Amino acid sequence: MTCLGLAARSSNAGRPAARGRATAAANWSPRPTRSAQALTAQPWPPCRVPRCASAASARLLAEGLTTESYLDTGNCANFANNAATAIRPSLRADAAHKSWAKHAAAPLCVERTVVEPVWAMLDARARRLGVAATAAPLALVADPALRLVTEQGLQIEPARSSSGRYVFAAPAGAGGLRLLSRTARLSETVGPFVDDRRALGVLVGKVAVWHGQRRHVVSPHLATAALPGWFGVEDGPHRWTDGRAAAHAK
Repeated sequence: MTCLGLAARSSNAGRPAARGRATAAANWSPRPTRSAQALTAQPWPPCRVPRCASAASARLLAEGLTTESYLDTGNCANFANNAATAIRPSLRADAAHKSWAKHAAAPLCVERTVVEPVWAMLDARARRLGVAATAAPLALVADPALRLVTEQGLQIEPARSSSGRYVFAAPAGAGGLRLLSRTARLSETVGPFVDDRRALGVLVGKVAVWHGQRRHVVSPHLATAALPGWFGVEDGPHRWTDGRAAAHAK
């Protein structure tokens, strides 16, 4: 049996961790706020969002609020009255698609330090006017439900865990392992003022594998750019999963 150890953190906390006859240990962790919490999905209420487009991107005044006309950056196919030619819109930069950097009537700012105070001001105003929230608060849990699954569908629960470090005992020679977990979006668990809509699983740091008394580090997720189930490498020795990441225990 192989022993796999990894360090991880959930998407309601801060950043990711990872992968074991092999036993494995990993460090787990997600991005900002609410450490080690996961999101329970909530239904969104239906709504209609009309679009107003102009030949060139323009600033508009809507009920006293300065806004901007619709800019087609490649998501036009998402509208109900658009003659979509594909299930998924093309986001390639070409003559048919415009960009915020070149074609917007005003600069696009998504920085939290700028957006959050504006959001807080509008939220406070809505409360003063008695506007009720349209959705109940999200239900959060502390357990990321971290586990391994083999090619045959066998799920392996952690043999033990402590302080964001997980140890799994996997059958010897097990291949095609996946690291499964709950997922959450920071734009939902923290707030819509966070410009990160990725469904984050866990933030995985160093991964080690034990074969008997021998231990060696197996962390291709920290060096290989394209890996199934992993987002881009972060600024640090860790990386986020999408809730179903390829794991290595060899």
